[in-house]
Order: sequence, then C-alpha cells, then structure tokens
Amino acid sequence: MWECVRANNGIMVLLQLLLTKAPITDADSIRALACQALCGLARSAKVTQIMSQLPLFTSGQLQVLIREPILQDKRQEHVKFQKFAIELLERVLGKSKPALNEFDYSLDRIRRADIVAQTRISFNEKQLLMLIQQHLLSRGFGIAADALQKEADLPYQQPRILARSTVVGTPGAARARTFPVNHGASLPNRTVSNCQSTPSNGPSNSPRPTVKRIKTPRALQKAVENQLAPVLKVAPDRPNNEAKPSASLDDIVKEYLMNQHSLCRNPMVTCPEFDLFVPHKCPDPKPRGSAPTNFTMRYQRRALYPPAGGPMGAMLDRHLVYSRYKPSRTIKQGDSDSAFTCATFSACEQFVMVGTQTGDLKLFNKMTGADEATYTCHDSAIFKIEPNRDGSLVLTSSSWRRPLSALWSMGEFFDLKYSFDDEESLEFSKMTQDKVVGTRNEVATIYDVNTGQSVMSLKPTSSNAYTRNQATFNDTDDLILSDGVLWDVTSGKVIHKFDKLNQQLSGVFHPNGLEIVSSAEVWDLRTFHLLRTVPTLAQCVPSFSHSSKIMFGIPLDKEPDDEGMHSDSSFRVLDAQTYSQIATIDIKKSIYSLSIDTDDLTLVLVENTARDDVYGDLSESIVRLYDIGRQKDEDQQAEQEEEEETDEDDDEDGGSHTFSEAMSFLEDIQSLQSDSNSDNGPLSLPSVPSSSVSSYSSNSDSDSSWITEDSDVQDRPSNDEDQGDNDVFSALNS
Repeated sequence: MWECVRANNGIMVLLQLLLTKAPITDADSIRALACQALCGLARSAKVTQIMSQLPLFTSGQLQVLIREPILQDKRQEHVKFQKFAIELLERVLGKSKPALNEFDYSLDRIRRADIVAQTRISFNEKQLLMLIQQHLLSRGFGIAADALQKEADLPYQQPRILARSTVVGTPGAARARTFPVNHGASLPNRTVSNCQSTPSNGPSNSPRPTVKRIKTPRALQKAVENQLAPVLKVAPDRPNNEAKPSASLDDIVKEYLMNQHSLCRNPMVTCPEFDLFVPHKCPDPKPRGSAPTNFTMRYQRRALYPPAGGPMGAMLDRHLVYSRYKPSRTIKQGDSDSAFTCATFSACEQFVMVGTQTGDLKLFNKMTGADEATYTCHDSAIFKIEPNRDGSLVLTSSSWRRPLSALWSMGEFFDLKYSFDDEESLEFSKMTQDKVVGTRNEVATIYDVNTGQSVMSLKPTSSNAYTRNQATFNDTDDLILSDGVLWDVTSGKVIHKFDKLNQQLSGVFHPNGLEIVSSAEVWDLRTFHLLRTVPTLAQCVPSFSHSSKIMFGIPLDKEPDDEGMHSDSSFRVLDAQTYSQIATIDIKKSIYSLSIDTDDLTLVLVENTARDDVYGDLSESIVRLYDIGRQKDEDQQAEQEEEEETDEDDDEDGGSHTFSEAMSFLEDIQSLQSDSNSDNGPLSLPSVPSSSVSSYSSNSDSDSSWITEDSDVQDRPSNDEDQGDNDVFSALNS
C-alpha cells in the first residue's frame, strides 16, 4: 500500500493538504486527516527518510502549525491534529519522548539535545571545593573554611569583594582576589555582620579579614534552589519535621554544567573537563589552519599555505568572484525587431545567439553588439537554443506552432537538417553528441543525429505529470531523467521513479554524477534517498558553470500556463558543492534566459519589461552581458538608472512634438519664400542656434539642413535647451 501511495505522489498531496487553508470551515479537519495519513506512511522506512529531509521537519514548520488552529471554533479538530502531529514527529525523529517541549522543538534542536544527553560531564573537584570554601567564608564559617583548606590542600584565598565593598580587618590585609565565576552576570550580595572569625584552637593566631559584602554565583545558587526545592519539602510523617535530601551536590553541579552545554550551537559528545570558573562553549567546527575570510589576509597566506591560503580558501575565492557582476554590453531590439526570449553563446564564443518572439534566430557580435545575421526558424517564440560543441549543429525549440523543434546545420549556409513536429524540447547528449533526446509530455524519445530516426522511446507506466518536463542525459550518456523517472539508455528499462515533491520541474543531473537536483530537492543517485532540501532553489531552473562548482537558478513564473514568462527579477548564485547561497542578484527586470560561456567569465541574460495593461506584451526587451568577478562602478550604476528613468519618461510623454511642429511651420514659410515675387524682396528668416537643432534632431522627421547658421549666433554659447525653444518661438512670432 505504501508503494502504491508513493507511485501516485501521495507524499506531495498530503504535505500540501497540511498547508491548506480553504475551505476555512473544513481546513482543520482536512489537516488532521492528512496528518493521520502521514503517520501511517511514516511506518515505511523509505518514507521516513524522505520526510526527515523536508523543511516541514527540519525548519520547524510543523510546530508552527501545531500552535494555533485555522478557525478558532474548530479547536476540537485542532486537538486531533496536534495528537497526530506529535505522533508523526516521534516516528520521523525516532523519539518516543522528546526531552524538549512537545510544541517547541525541531530536528536541529532534538539533534543537539541527543548530543548533550550523551555527553559525559566531568569537572575539577578541587574547583568545587574552592567554591565551597568561598561560600563558607561568605557565611562567616571561618573555622570550617580553614579546616576544608587544610584537609583538601586548597590554596589560601580571600573572599571576593564587590567594587564598592570595603574590607574590615588589619591594616596589612591583602586585597581580595577575584574569581570569574558564572557568565559575567551580576551576582547577589550577601551582608555579613561585623564579626571577626578568630579560631580558638587553630594554628594561626593572625586575625582574618571580615567581608561586608561579597559575590556568589547566582546561576549556581539558582540551580541549587531549583534542585532542592522539591526535595526539602517537609514530610508530614517524619518526627521533628526533618527533611531527607535526595539530591547530591555532584548531581546539581553536573546539571548546571549540562545546561551550559545545551546552549552551545555545535555541541560535541566528547568534551574536555569543564571549568567551573569559565563559561563553557563548544568551539565552532573549523579546520585547523583554515583560510581567513578576509581576501587580503588570505592572499598573504598563499606563500605559507599554497595554493589558496589554507583549507577552504578556494571556496572563499569562488564566493568572492561569483558575488560580483558588472554589465559590460547591452543589445537592444531594433524598431522592426520583436522581443527577445532566450540567448546563449555560440560554440566559437564570438557571437551571442538570441531567439525572438516571432521565431527568428539572431546572431550578435559579442564584442561590438552588432547584428551579424538573422534566420527565420519558427513561426512562434523560441524558448531554447543549444549549439553543439563544434558549432556545426544548432537545436531550436518553439512554443506552439509546428514544427515545435528543429535541428539546423551551420556552415557556409544555415540549413534545416531535421524537423520534429511534436517534440516540445530537444537536447544533445553530453559525451559524444551523436544523439538528441526529445520531450513530448511524459514521453522521452532518443533520435540519431545523422539519420534523424527514432532510436528508442521511453514512456513510464505511471506519469508524474510535471508541467515543465524536459528529458536530459547524464554526463556519460548512460542514464536519462524524464518526468521524474530514471531510465537506463542501454536496456530502455526503468531504474527508479523519484517521489514527486513539486509540480513543475522534473530535475537535472548534477555534474558530479552523484546527485539529481529537482527544484529544491537533491536526490542521491546511489541510494535514491533525499539528501537535502535547498529552499533557495525552490521553483528555479538550475544551470551549472562549466567548472561544475557554481550553480545559477532562475525562478519560474508563478503561473505555469504562461509559457516562457518569468516574473522574478533576480537570479540566485549557489555553491554547487555545498549548496550554500553565494548571492542573489536583482536586475529589476524579468529574466527570461541565462547562459554562461565556456570560460566562466561572461554571463548573458535576457531582460524584459512587460506592459502593465497587456500581459505578455513587452515594452522593452534587451540582452545584457555581465562580466563575472567585476564590481559595478558607482558612475556606471548612476548612468544606468538615469537612462532607465529617461526611457520611462519618453514612454510616458510619447516624445516632444513642439520642435517638430515648429520646423514644419518653418518649411511652409520656406516654400512661400521660393514662390514669392521679387517685388517685396526675399523673406529673411532668423537663424536658429545649432544646439537647438541637435537637441531635437532625434524627434524631428523633417530635413533641417536648409537652416543657415549666423557667425555671431554660432560663437555665442547656447547650451540651454529652454533658450533654444525661445529662439524658435521668437522666429515664429517674427
């Protein structure tokens, strides 16, 4: 039954029902039933392993759901949900009775509690005796303190004194020593009456200084009071109301030290001897001689610890480089061009191949940004372009009109080699690139590049129905992942079907050959276990650098039915080895495509801006190249913002028509001058400053070459556009 539920994506459905809030009158009942079903599934070891890596348990999301019901009138249903939720946590975590509050714990806290419970607490007994001696002195038991000092061979110590305390005793008494007890917290003051402890039969007849106010460990005293409070209760049937303590001082001190150990962020099972005078803290995990986080210090240490200044130095260098991006070139659409939809680099790295909304493939020069060539490939928007490694073939995939995909040959001529009418997406094999795999819904088909014939068709018995499924090869071309199903290319048999935990993305192979990244889930190819969840990659299309050490993620649009549309304006950069987030780069425009060159030095993005009134209608579409590892200059950033504001103002105003109308009127006057009689003489026109002509020439459609420049006016500086407008209007009035 468990396998049947997993085959039909039961885990994802039940997890979604836990978070449902509609209909509000039945949400608590639905949540309780879903949690009860998950408790039944948790009896399977495979299901338990998957659940233990989900954010619902690792991030404490379930405990948030336990606290309050969705509808206050449904508290009875919420109590049922709490019961099943606690049972589910016990089965997933493997704990029958958690040591923490049942409504306030997560996987991380329970892991730390387990480590603390396994730790063997040991401390220096001599330090404890010194604390007892200090306590006896503070209470005025000088004889007992001297006896303890002699028998335990303790060093002589004087009572601790507060900053405002005064020592009463002989003039030659030494200043009291200070022992740093507790975590630096202020300790309570104890007042002792003016009594002088003088031993009657002691070996030393010198008077001992008497303390007026001293410090005692508050935390230790509080721990003692809490431990002895239930013990020192007077038993009603004991004579003389004598209390029989059941807790020892050793247990109280160990409990106090264990509480300190439980506060450590990274507790260790094996700990050295605890110091009663110094607050305990387990060290953070860090390799010995690891590279410093500061780049300057790390660079100086390279001579001592080659090649990167110590362990983890190379990773820190990558994080620094891939956290900086500087725009280097911008390619804008022409007046007759349609919007850009995708972009990638050519095999020779000299061109940027760009797909358009009308199905054209454009080649732009990478260095100059010039439009080198345009090829008509499809009748609808192109959303994927992939050249092979030698640059002789190119795959294109379009949105809706047949043929959906095509294979093109690039040589002296750009020719269609094969067309694939029903294949929604095509991808080259990784190693030899003599095959391509096409995707049609949940079916993956392998084609031979040389003949264009179908070699193998892979159709699962039960479909996961991912909305954006794209079949892909692994690096050795032995495996294919399609619709969440892992296939063997040689035999054409199913190896494993992964549990569906998201609606859209099937997944891609990690370049290390050991993992599969499917949205936020990372699966192990060796054991088919869920290794981890990466919330940063949720609903993101992953792409890897050619060094296989950096991962980029582009968030998908919230509406899966709108093909090719992306609403998020930022892309994520992660370490592909540790899945730690390096940076989130916001470009303030919708990202349609991302690609990186083979040298991992340049990044190309398709950035589009949609109109507010018409969804899907793009008001601006550009292809921007970024230099990786270079930081944007402040002047360049200011110029970019000013350019964006100027473009917005021009779009709102529709351009300036004042000067165009004025120049049209002046042309009419010129035509009247040519037709006028010589009786009245020629009609003279005032000269217009050149600055006015240049400032409005972009908005004027008329030919202004006929305007003559006066030398006096030409020598006069006229940089103000308003002055140019005044000169034009004065000419019209005259």
